[in-house]
Amino acid sequence: LNLSIGGPDFMDHPFVDKVWELTANNVIMVSAIGNDGPLYGTLNNPADQMDVIGVGGIDFEDNIARFSSRGMTTWHSPEA
Repeated sequence: LNLSIGGPDFMDHPFVDKVWELTANNVIMVSAIGNDGPLYGTLNNPADQMDVIGVGGIDFEDNIARFSSRGMTTWHSPEA
């Protein structure tokens, strides 16, 4: 499943729960990481989820595009 949507709200529990449900059922998810770069930690949801392949942008020289988000995920375990 390829998505070109996203936002900074990793706490959107209904959406995150659906992502987890899909990936738990062996659905491969790919999502755009966003255009909020170049600062590290600018990945957008759902690309910042552990089971999602996040894809960024490159320029004509195959370098990371200046606007492409990048960095570590902001991930919290679900509340018990």
